Amino acid sequence: MIIDDFKVPIIKKGVSSVSSLKKESLPSESTPVQIVPPQSWSPYAGEDDTIDLFELINTLWKRKLLILVISLLSLAGSFVSTQFLPKTYTSSVLFEYPDWKELAQSVKNPIILDGIVRRNQIINNFLPHREISENSSGQISPEQKAVQLLLGKDVLKIELNENSLTELTVQWHDPTFAAELANLLPEQLRIETRLRKIEALRKEENQLDIERELLIDYEKPIQNQINQLISEYPQLLLFSRNSERDEISELETALGERLSNLSILENSSEIENSRLIREVEQLREMIGQVSLGKGELYLKRIEFDRLNSELNGFNQRLNAIDKRIFEIKKFISLDDSSFLVYLTEAIPPEVPSKPKVRLIVALSGVVGLFFAIFLCFTIEFVKNFQNQKDLT
Repeated sequence: MIIDDFKVPIIKKGVSSVSSLKKESLPSESTPVQIVPPQSWSPYAGEDDTIDLFELINTLWKRKLLILVISLLSLAGSFVSTQFLPKTYTSSVLFEYPDWKELAQSVKNPIILDGIVRRNQIINNFLPHREISENSSGQISPEQKAVQLLLGKDVLKIELNENSLTELTVQWHDPTFAAELANLLPEQLRIETRLRKIEALRKEENQLDIERELLIDYEKPIQNQINQLISEYPQLLLFSRNSERDEISELETALGERLSNLSILENSSEIENSRLIREVEQLREMIGQVSLGKGELYLKRIEFDRLNSELNGFNQRLNAIDKRIFEIKKFISLDDSSFLVYLTEAIPPEVPSKPKVRLIVALSGVVGLFFAIFLCFTIEFVKNFQNQKDLT
């Protein structure tokens, strides 16, 4: 008796008879059995209408060759495709430098990189002229195009590694050039950054020299005016605007004395009385002048203080300029070549860092495997559906 695996229905529990089957359709010992399943029957239905894990495994096992072939083709295809992808090699060097953050900014500065490209023939030799000519539109020079390539994403990078050491990393499609550039750049960045800074400092120094000469020219006439006031009014050095109140008090005291003398010497000679009266009038006038701030000495003192204030401002600015010029000259004369110390030397990498072949192949293999499994279940479902349709 021959029975098709997927044409035998599974009878649920609770079905007490086979009355749905015609007696004449019952098989004999010599005839094959072919039972028509109910309309609701599923090829993977179990006793409780759930998918049987054994049936799933059996389905996959029957088509294991298909799964194997698809997975291998996926692995092989991804591996072959990675061989045609552009390769990127990563080379790095460790170094010590006090202001490493300044170099990290300089490595992304097109002006500094342009200076390095133009001053170092080694970079011009290693940069592929074919790539530059293909990417150049003719509106920029090969050096400018080289700078654009070096400014590409992740091509050059300076940062602290996990050991808190300064690391310069170069990513390039030529391993030799990547190593050469990694060894060259730290020192060249230091030199070019220093040259740019010195250039800016010299411009600042020239501006400070011009300002210093102007301040000296303004200072001379002010100093002459002060000297002239002191020569004409020597008492200016002793007179203080803050002592105005004291001076008024002294004048009022003198005035009081003169008035007392007038009352005491009421019967004195007319000449003596006239003298006292004149003194009283002069004292009153002086008190009025001082009180109103119109005394000549007082006005001269105001002018003297103003000139002194301007002169002090000029002197403070001159001192600040002299201090800054001294700092600039000190920086320019300083030799900081010993500040940069190489800790390692970059060597040409043998294996490219991109593309990540193992990762790509592994992911492709997983995707291919899942696709093959899905395809197997799809084929099985279509086959069982077609068989069910043929039986009905």
